[in-house]
Amino acid sequence: MEVTYTIIIPHYNIPDLLVRCLKSIPVREDIQVIVVDDCSPDFDSYKERYPELSRPYLELYQTPQGGSAGRARNIGLQHARGKWILFADSDDFFAPNMYELMSSHRNDDADAIFFKADSVDTVTLEPSDRHHGRNASIDAYLAGTHSCAEAILKHTVVWATMYSAKLLRDNNITFEEILCGNDMMFAIKAANLCQNPLFCNEALYVITYRRNSLNDNKQKNYRSYVVYREVYARLDRYCKLNNISHRWSVCVPGEIHQTFKQYGMQAALYHTSLAIKDGALFYGLTDALRRKIFSSR
Repeated sequence: MEVTYTIIIPHYNIPDLLVRCLKSIPVREDIQVIVVDDCSPDFDSYKERYPELSRPYLELYQTPQGGSAGRARNIGLQHARGKWILFADSDDFFAPNMYELMSSHRNDDADAIFFKADSVDTVTLEPSDRHHGRNASIDAYLAGTHSCAEAILKHTVVWATMYSAKLLRDNNITFEEILCGNDMMFAIKAANLCQNPLFCNEALYVITYRRNSLNDNKQKNYRSYVVYREVYARLDRYCKLNNISHRWSVCVPGEIHQTFKQYGMQAALYHTSLAIKDGALFYGLTDALRRKIFSSR
């Protein structure tokens, strides 16, 4: 049987959660699972300690150096053989009916198929609200108010999506090999180049909320903050070049104040310098003043 689906999972130092993710994926000859470890400290003992990593149709690789899930995902892409490429985070998992959902679209003539998601707390499995952004982006496209790229810009992630391998390879779409936000440019480039997208109401994927995850720590880490700001600058340039409607260049005083509260003075000054550089600070101040005047009338 040929490989139809390739699921790529970057991983760093959470093997128990990785096993949970793997158990949500059926063991089938038509599903190639690729796990790429990003230099976890005790990686050499994983196969002995976690039998799930020796299951059939699973391939295990390791990055040459740590520090980027984007690098891990790119290694996975180099080994991918499926017609459809999917990505999962190792602390998340798939919905119980994921194979039925994928199979119902296996022969679709689409460049990418975007699904909704659910979300839970990773420990208690109580419902969370982390999926709301993703589902809002799906709804925006289905309502006809956003293009594919504009909808994905509302929530730039790569999970809960079946990408055509042809789309990715023909356009050489890869991940940025950076500390965080590595999937954002990938997501928007793929959406922008997608000539035949399909958006679905069904949930394929379950996002988890985990304290001390990279997503949680980015709110407290100045280095991550700087990387994210640089990613947004590149996204801003890409969107302008491709006439994709977005609002990231708007920098209102409240955003700088929020940066100060989350990251401190150094980050707030850096944010201000970026706003001055692209002219957004002046626009943000005048826009805030205009809204203040009209709201008082």
